[in-house]
Amino acid sequence: MYSLQSPPLDFFHGLINLKEFAIFNNTFLEPWILPNDLTHCTKLETFHASFAKITGPMPGTLNHLTNLEILDLSYNNLNESLLSHLNNLSKLSDLTLHFTVVNRTERIGEENK
Repeated sequence: MYSLQSPPLDFFHGLINLKEFAIFNNTFLEPWILPNDLTHCTKLETFHASFAKITGPMPGTLNHLTNLEILDLSYNNLNESLLSHLNNLSKLSDLTLHFTVVNRTERIGEENK
């Protein structure tokens, strides 16, 4: 039996018609970062990744996912704020970040100085 330790770095490469991605409740995964290839998934509407052991910085790719409606990154450990990566997501209607550890350097409603 094959066991996936984490998604390969090129996992999203070529998946330009991907509309939904779900990798939630996979506590057996090794910690992994969201790859930059996610940028090419411009038709992505739903991204469920709670309990997926996502860690590290968020790539600027989230800002390119302009069709994203649902984003769930609950129970992960991110190294930076998500605020700057959500600017272009005008269709985002459901953002779930329950118990997500974010090492924030900015505050909502305040400019960085």
